[in-house]
Amino acid sequence: MSTQENKDLLNRMFMEAFNEQKPEVLDQICSPNFNWETPEVSMKIGETEGLKSLKDLMVVKWKSFPDIKYSLEDVISEANMISCGIIIEGTFVNEFYGYAPTGKKFMAKGLVFGIVDQGKFSLMRFCIYGTPWLKALGV
Repeated sequence: MSTQENKDLLNRMFMEAFNEQKPEVLDQICSPNFNWETPEVSMKIGETEGLKSLKDLMVVKWKSFPDIKYSLEDVISEANMISCGIIIEGTFVNEFYGYAPTGKKFMAKGLVFGIVDQGKFSLMRFCIYGTPWLKALGV
């Protein structure tokens, strides 16, 4: 795939699948052996691994932070790799993994790195900087 096609794939993940809350898009853009690496997702072998784990996490986030939005900045693509900065914003209005809602808005920044294989993501790594997310949870 071209670097522009990789960027288009990344936009589909964050703008269409995540921001428009369409988890079925992930089936179209992620390979069957897809792996998602982030501290929020269990990496145990079994039911919670890979794409199912990512979808499950997003459903929980959409419920807890119904206005959650992702923005991408400084997208770089080369060969089969893609990376960018990310901004996440939302309001904590429903329970999130046992934490009671605070009604607080948050904004967090992070980095995303992905590998594209045969036109689909095979790997995404995602890391949030600092603690804005935890502050919204009241931690």
